[in-house]
Amino acid sequence: CSSLPPPKLTQRKLAKGDRINIVLVGKTGHGKSSIANILCGGKEKFTVSDDFKSVTTEVQFADFEYRGHKVRVIDTPGFFDTSMPAEEIQEALNRFGDIASEGIVALLVVGGGGG
Repeated sequence: CSSLPPPKLTQRKLAKGDRINIVLVGKTGHGKSSIANILCGGKEKFTVSDDFKSVTTEVQFADFEYRGHKVRVIDTPGFFDTSMPAEEIQEALNRFGDIASEGIVALLVVGGGGG
């Protein structure tokens, strides 16, 4: 097994007015849209499912301001989506480059609760 070089990460200080992009990823039905709504102040910006069937079929986002910064929460279709072919999921995920053109500040991996 060959080893890969470590990724090059850059750190920069956010200036007032810079947008903070937060992306949520994870399996279908594990609560990405619910967490996105919580991050948006509890407002129902994203449709939420009551079961493990997918509701999010396109990359969606909502914008708000927090302490002088623009914030964009980006909700993605679930991995192992129950209703979409893998190719469509990949296409949807590829589209968020335009939505987060400034870069991603936080990538939240959402997993289901254990039982």
